[in-house]
Amino acid sequence: MRNDYRYVMALYQEKNFSKAAKKLYISQPALSKAISNLEKELGTVLFDRSSNELRPTEACIFYMQCARQIDETENRIHEYFRSLTSLDEGTLTIGTTSFYCCWSLPKRLAPFAALHPNLNINLVEQTSNKNLAAQLKNGKIDLALSVNPHGFEFFSSRFFASEYLIMAVPAAWEINQKLKKEALSYNDIRSGYHKQSDCPAVQLEDFAQLPYLSLRPESELYGRVMGMFARHNKRPKIHMFSDQMPTTYFLSLYGYGYSIIRDTTLNTVPQPDQDQVVFYKIDDSLALRDVYFYFRDLQYQSQAVKAWLDFLN
Repeated sequence: MRNDYRYVMALYQEKNFSKAAKKLYISQPALSKAISNLEKELGTVLFDRSSNELRPTEACIFYMQCARQIDETENRIHEYFRSLTSLDEGTLTIGTTSFYCCWSLPKRLAPFAALHPNLNINLVEQTSNKNLAAQLKNGKIDLALSVNPHGFEFFSSRFFASEYLIMAVPAAWEINQKLKKEALSYNDIRSGYHKQSDCPAVQLEDFAQLPYLSLRPESELYGRVMGMFARHNKRPKIHMFSDQMPTTYFLSLYGYGYSIIRDTTLNTVPQPDQDQVVFYKIDDSLALRDVYFYFRDLQYQSQAVKAWLDFLN
């Protein structure tokens, strides 16, 4: 197809066998034979030879339109397979939730992008773990970043980070007087004090009767929080559902209820007033959760995916 298309295009442009052959660096008889063979194959005449200057027929115009589309498709195919073996071109597409798109990933991707400036990096935002798993399965994304392993059981994984879940409690609540020794400030969390073994922690059962601002039941956090309460044969008193963790946090600032948020949430929000919120470390192993990249088997991955996974190490 490529040679036939080149021959027809050269004749279309030059309108002369001799000039076209010279442009193609082949002999005139070879070009004439190739065009004749193509016309026999198609069962039609591509050029009107009745005058000194060749004129393309209607069939020739149609042939070139179709051949151009085929040529462009072949180029895309070759570009794709070159991207599998080279980092000079290609695309890396990562799907995850809005928090990681806005905060964790841009910071980590910047030095990687600097190492591979010709690589096209795309972030796809999703709120549903089910959608992430489906997009990974059908190849719309190369990697999925998630705290929820559900739906990714048959994919490979690579550790990304650990995050601590902490409580944000309205400062005006009476329970804070009882838990003064365990109370933590915004700066305590930002400095990482809550990660230290000597940092005091609270039991969730102390908050079972207080209004809780929960993420929706399909979220990983919902099941995790239910598991933490179940250890004490308790259930939280859910006051309101929300889609995003920062939303529950901001509602806590204004006294709607307490929320359970990832510690890194405080890296993305303004420092609150001291009389707005109190933070607590949660005394439960489930308060520490891991975040993973999920991907199809490495033997089917592009060099871009492999380079990113190597970079994580």
